[in-house]
Amino acid sequence: MATDPGPKLTDALKEIKNKMSYKNVILHSGKVSKINSAQFYKSLANNLKSRMMTSSSSNVSRNEKNRQDNDKTFKNLLDNIEKLNPKNWPLSNDGQIENIQFGDYNIRNLCQQFQIDEKSTIQNFRIYKMDLGKKEIPEDLKPLYKSIATIPASISECERNFSSMNEIMSPLRTSLNIKTVAALLFINCVGPPLTKFEPEKYVRSWLLNGRHSADDTASRKRNQKCDKTYESLWRLL
Repeated sequence: MATDPGPKLTDALKEIKNKMSYKNVILHSGKVSKINSAQFYKSLANNLKSRMMTSSSSNVSRNEKNRQDNDKTFKNLLDNIEKLNPKNWPLSNDGQIENIQFGDYNIRNLCQQFQIDEKSTIQNFRIYKMDLGKKEIPEDLKPLYKSIATIPASISECERNFSSMNEIMSPLRTSLNIKTVAALLFINCVGPPLTKFEPEKYVRSWLLNGRHSADDTASRKRNQKCDKTYESLWRLL
């Protein structure tokens, strides 16, 4: 798919080239540059591969070597994460941490994987170990915990996000640019419900930018047009 388009994409490209339309929707040249499909699919596959670190799901290759590599990656990840659990820390006879450097190698691997600052994370991990994990997690160690919490357990959330994108990019909204679609998709997937949305700061920003409010008397009034062709029929309803 990265190099050779599939049947659906081939049909779409032919229709766009010959008719400058897709599914009876007229297309027009915009300011958005063309997406390199091969680069897009390769980047998508690499991101999914780096995020989906399961050993027995549908994304596992049938190739035995790839399956073994996935198993090894998954087991290494679990082993690294287990070092964050205070129950796995070796203690001396007096109840103190036996080796202050215990788990540093694993935390360093996690920091490299999630692109987190190694030095501050390991320093705060040692502080956390000195307290035997009984106190609150240090601030500079929290980014690592939050990063681990982002690892998806399945691809169901990705599937829901793709479905949401299809609903946003409807045939009547084909002119939306990528930035707008990304913002709408973000709000749709992880945004707060309407009952918790606080619009005041956005309204203030709108007005400070010189926009008109809904009750602005200086704005031009909209002419209400009413088609009275069927007015006689409406009286019977």
